[in-house]
Amino acid sequence: MDIIGNIYSREAAEQKTETFRVQEFLLDASYFDNYNQTNRENFLKMQVKNANIDKLAAIPNGSRVKVFFTIEGRFYDKEDGTKGHAQNLSAFNFEVIKLAENKPATPAAPAPQETDF
Repeated sequence: MDIIGNIYSREAAEQKTETFRVQEFLLDASYFDNYNQTNRENFLKMQVKNANIDKLAAIPNGSRVKVFFTIEGRFYDKEDGTKGHAQNLSAFNFEVIKLAENKPATPAAPAPQETDF
């Protein structure tokens, strides 16, 4: 599957086990709904795992990308004995449509000197 959006933000990568790392990020996939003539906010929490973390690291926040991903779901046993369900959107590749512009920081005005008064 794939979806187009802007990289909005990302969390720090977490080392879960010796061989497994994961990093979550938010994709802004907001769109204009032609039927209702309104903007629809749509932020998706996605993740990258292991070597794919480096692919995300190369793309600055704000960049427009096509994200290729899989949907992974599973059941698990809760502490109270009931079943729970977990679902992840796991990105495995990115196609950059437009890189975000890295705007240089505006230099601050110099502090007034005593001789300026």
